[in-house]
Amino acid sequence: MRESLPKISPLVRIPGSVTTRSLALHFEQSNREQRYFEQCRSIQTVCSKSDLLLDSESYADHGIDQAYVERLTMKTRHSSRESRFGHRPGLQHQSLMGAVLALGLAACSADERTPNASPSALSPAPDPNEPNAPNDPADTSGAGGEGASTTEGTPSDSEGPQVTDLGPPEAEPGTGGASPTMPATDDEIVGNGAVPSAGCGKPRTLQDGNQTIASGGMNRTYLLETPDAYDNTYPHRVVFMFHWNYGSINAIVNPPDADQNTERPFYGMGDLTDGKTMFVVPQGLVGASGGAGWENPNGRDVSFTDDMLAAISDDLCIDTSRVFTTGFSYGAGMSVALACVRPDKFRAAVVYAAAFISGVTGAECTTPVAFFESHGVDDPIINYQTGLNVLNTFTGLNGCTAMTPPVPAAAGHTCTSYEGCSVPTRFCAFGAGQGNPFNVNLRGHYPTSKDPGQSTSWVPAEAWSFITQF
Repeated sequence: MRESLPKISPLVRIPGSVTTRSLALHFEQSNREQRYFEQCRSIQTVCSKSDLLLDSESYADHGIDQAYVERLTMKTRHSSRESRFGHRPGLQHQSLMGAVLALGLAACSADERTPNASPSALSPAPDPNEPNAPNDPADTSGAGGEGASTTEGTPSDSEGPQVTDLGPPEAEPGTGGASPTMPATDDEIVGNGAVPSAGCGKPRTLQDGNQTIASGGMNRTYLLETPDAYDNTYPHRVVFMFHWNYGSINAIVNPPDADQNTERPFYGMGDLTDGKTMFVVPQGLVGASGGAGWENPNGRDVSFTDDMLAAISDDLCIDTSRVFTTGFSYGAGMSVALACVRPDKFRAAVVYAAAFISGVTGAECTTPVAFFESHGVDDPIINYQTGLNVLNTFTGLNGCTAMTPPVPAAAGHTCTSYEGCSVPTRFCAFGAGQGNPFNVNLRGHYPTSKDPGQSTSWVPAEAWSFITQF
């Protein structure tokens, strides 16, 4: 066993497939967005009874460049799941209907009134003076307490349900599916809620593969993986992936490693990616344990992450509002550290077997951040209670209703979405029968557990669903 760690302490029909984002860009170009939306609200009843067709003549009559819209449509890709302020039920249909309805208003009414105030798309942030709900210490022996919006489990004697629908569940009031509290700045926010980086529109110089960057007076290495059909006008999601102790870039990109911690590339997310996501895999430095990891002395590895993100943002087109961090074991510790000290840079942390072991303590976590964790109940390296302590830090930080997550059956797993949170918070636990089958000494210290009869792990789909809700 090489894994050892430091001691824990249909309204309008428009030619082509006009996306919400391209319409939003068009509104900006025509400078009529506010007036359209105000008119929409005032005459919605009239327009809802019409089935209008905007043909070339109609576009011309209302000063709309049809070719411009169609060019944008050809160049633009839109994911209805992605929104700066989180997933909202029906957002896809509502936003598209609202956009095309606004575009057709000139055919519905000659009303040219100018609104007094523009509607805001921003969700109000929670009252900062509202106290967080207390979090009781987790009881690892009891059954689940109250307060979870959803708890799914698997029986010990049959195959449990696999996560096959990667779309996020509809958020309900107080289910932990609330919108993140960080508002966008006045930066260029495009129609799908993306905040484009400085690299958008530029020819790229960073290519896929290993990169070397100067950081903290030394050369550091990371791997970059971009979609095959990279588009320098589309702001991409970015996921940083930190390896475990004695791990490496290659162990994540070309698994399995010696302990077979992972079976599929990029923690299994490589099989699920939608062609809109970049992966960044940093290489850790050898530390006191003798393995490469993330000790982060004096914030060294946080600074390394800052440098990588700055280089990627300047050269490539990314969505700076959708940057995520993930990792297992030591990599989970590094992701927890980033969630605590860089909540303005990372939208969420997705961790497997987490602990405060990368130079950051729970006291340094002061800003809510979306959080997903999975942990084995019989983990001998980072014990289950330690993982629950990390979870409690974030459920308290995120204002979640206090509860004890249910303990899974020996060969099953349970996943719980917390209630009352200001940002999504979810925890999955798996039983002793789902430990590492290749290294029995590691038992529940394992990021890719499986339910009985499964050939692939349920964990990547859970993690990917959590990430893509934003």
